[in-house]
Amino acid sequence: MLELIEIVRGGLPLNELRTWLFIATLVASGIAGWNSLDLVQHLLK
Repeated sequence: MLELIEIVRGGLPLNELRTWLFIATLVASGIAGWNSLDLVQHLLK
């Protein structure tokens, strides 16, 4: 959460490793959420 507040205040510093780790975490969370949604829909059928 603090990372997000820092990005909103100061912009997205693309030259920092932690920025790319943050983006990778968001992407991985999105993929995991999408896959779990498919699994839930499959189980409900």
